[in-house]
Amino acid sequence: MKVKVLIITALALAMSAVSFGQNSFTVDAGDGGTGNLVLEPCELGGGMPFMEVLKERKSNRDFQPAEIESRLLSGLLWAANGINRPGENKRTAPSSRNSQEIDIYVLTNNGVYLYMPEDQQVKKVRSGDSRKTVIKSDKEMNAPIVLLLVANYDKMKGYETADRDFYAPLDCGYVSQNIYLYCASEHLRTVAMGNIDRVAAAKILGLKNGKVMLAHPVSMD
Repeated sequence: MKVKVLIITALALAMSAVSFGQNSFTVDAGDGGTGNLVLEPCELGGGMPFMEVLKERKSNRDFQPAEIESRLLSGLLWAANGINRPGENKRTAPSSRNSQEIDIYVLTNNGVYLYMPEDQQVKKVRSGDSRKTVIKSDKEMNAPIVLLLVANYDKMKGYETADRDFYAPLDCGYVSQNIYLYCASEHLRTVAMGNIDRVAAAKILGLKNGKVMLAHPVSMD
């Protein structure tokens, strides 16, 4: 009887973990069954010396299908546009008037997730693999994850249209460079892609007031 209980318990624990790469994230117990995934704590120490990171920064279109380790995804998202000054709710990437309008979506083989920097977690917004719908180039389809950088215009309501259309791409560029630098430091491959289906991506994300700016496929080196 004890053996049966142990087996059932082990199966239940295995099913309660959500697979997301080589390691598993923990399902947030307070998510109401929505599939939110809590990211591992970021490793803020280590990494390459900064000048070496700049030396190694590059675009790479030759991607490997091997899954990204969960610790690397956590660090990647935090470096891209995470909160580095919690007391002030300030980000790793600057933004005009501190609008923080650049949202990051993670596209994987099993769903689309929105990065929630306040809680260092990702929120599932759609099931299924949407990468091939968004990415137009065959080379980048091998990447296990694609980061979509989206300008959320609801966070820029005080802007004139011309100012919004200038500053949103500028702020997106800061986030994109952070992605490049983290990938260089952790030996990951990435490239900033503008050749994407923005109309299809907006439908997938349910985007009402914003613009899909860039895609960053990412894989192990």
